This record gives sequence, structure tokens and C-alpha cells, in this order.
Amino acid sequence: AESIHIKNHLKAMEEITKKSVDLNAIVNIEENILKKQVKNTRNNLIQAIAGETFEFKKMYKGFMKNAKKNDVYLAEFSFDLARMAEIVHSKLYIKFLKKLDKKEPFEEIDIYVCRICGNVELRKIPKICPNCEHDQKFFMKA
Repeated sequence: AESIHIKNHLKAMEEITKKSVDLNAIVNIEENILKKQVKNTRNNLIQAIAGETFEFKKMYKGFMKNAKKNDVYLAEFSFDLARMAEIVHSKLYIKFLKKLDKKEPFEEIDIYVCRICGNVELRKIPKICPNCEHDQKFFMKA
């Protein structure tokens, strides 16, 4: 899902700058630092919930406001799709954290991701994506 957000954001950046954008020139991910932050499943879920919540409550709203102010519709649209998907991601993480805390077993389930907006659906594909309203053919099994 996050890779779909990146793809959409890069398209918006390329439209704004009128040139190709290299993600590696913008983002530097240090795997060894990330590995140090990984403690256990519960901690990872708590951090993920905090991250997703920050993204949909603050970060993307600010990005959207800035894009709108600068009349960059594609960026505003990309940020809004990502914001809506982050709400879904947060709810899923909360659901799994509660299940973990209750020591309930985790069953294997099918997970589907909308290739347009990054929305995540469990078990079955909806006829229409509730976030971006695209047809079910745009979902892929994760």
C-alpha cells in the first residue's frame, strides 16, 4: 500500500517540477537504524498506529492544504487518497493489536490492496473501492 502512495506522490512531484524525480535522491533509508527500532510485534503495532494516525490527522491534511494553496490538484488528490488509506491501515493495526493483547489466534487471511489508492481489504474484494471508487479489478492480492 505504501509503495502505491509513493508512486502517486512521485507522479505529482514530476508534474509540479516538470522533470523525472528519483526517489533515492529524496529518501535515504538506513536499514540498520530501522532494524534497531524493531522490538517485538506489539511495539511495532503501537508504533505503526501512531505513525498512521499522525499521517491521516496531521501530515496529509497539511500537505493537502499546501497543494490546494498552490493549485496543484494532482498532489492534493494523491495526498487525499493516501490519507483515506492511512485511516484504514490504522484501524487494521488497532484490530490486530487488540487481538494480540487478548492472545487470540491469528488465522491466515487473504489481503487485497487497491493499486490506485493503497486501500487494504481483508478476505474479499469489494465491488468498488470505498476510498477511490475504482472497480474491483484494480485490487491485487498481497
